[in-house]
Amino acid sequence: MSRKPNYFKVGIFVIVGLVAVTIGIIIFGGGKYFRDKIYFETYFEQSVQGLSVGAPVKILGVDVGAVSEISFVRSVYKSDSPYILVRGFYYPDTLGKHIDTYKEFEERAEALIEKGFRLQLSSQGVTGVAFLNGEFFKPDEYTRYEVNWKPEYFYIPSAPSTITTITDSVTELTRSINEINFKQIADDVQNLLEVLTKSVEEARIATLSQDLQGTILEFKKVGNNLDALLGSKETKQSVKDLTVALENLRRASVGLPETIENLSVVSEDLRQFLNTAKSYPSWVLFGNQPPPANLDEEK
Repeated sequence: MSRKPNYFKVGIFVIVGLVAVTIGIIIFGGGKYFRDKIYFETYFEQSVQGLSVGAPVKILGVDVGAVSEISFVRSVYKSDSPYILVRGFYYPDTLGKHIDTYKEFEERAEALIEKGFRLQLSSQGVTGVAFLNGEFFKPDEYTRYEVNWKPEYFYIPSAPSTITTITDSVTELTRSINEINFKQIADDVQNLLEVLTKSVEEARIATLSQDLQGTILEFKKVGNNLDALLGSKETKQSVKDLTVALENLRRASVGLPETIENLSVVSEDLRQFLNTAKSYPSWVLFGNQPPPANLDEEK
């Protein structure tokens, strides 16, 4: 005979299990469910494909919060705006400064917006998973959208997503390439090359002919000048004078050996006189003959 289950004990076990799971989530979740949160909202006019509730909210790549809601503006506010509404929150303690009031958050956020702070949809690598990232741009580059409703939370302007920017650039480049008539360009280049080749050949022949004629004329001028120079009276007289000078030089060179020999004899006599004057200065000065040499002493 089977025993009836004790529903009371089963209920107590289930409740204890749920409490334990809840405590574990709180402990291992770092108590994020009890942290202060400040909500904000922003709007996009392009697709937010890849963004989901719970996706990270970052500032310059640092996690500071999460996305809490994604919907159309018209489904939340009384407006026919085509914008997409994205709401999120951030933890004040992640920025190192505690904000005591929502008014203080608005003041600080407004100051950052004036400096160019915008929320941008970014992608995590090649996975396609998106997140909200706060970046700084030029203050007047991306202005606020004109809204005809009163935002429930503080409105932070957005900037075009990196995905949209890249996609638009690729699309524009593809369209520009498709509009280029490469065949027409090739034909134009071919025609231009043919015209240039023909022009260069014609110009080269004309230039060479002109240069050759000029060179021949220059040679003729040099020949005429040379004939005039050789046939002039001054040139003939210069040649005659040069002939006479060469003849005189030849005659002078004939007696040159005898002159050199006489100079050698005179140089030898002068050397002997100087040696005598050094040995017998009185003879040189008073004319006294030097004493005879003592042959015995020399021996």
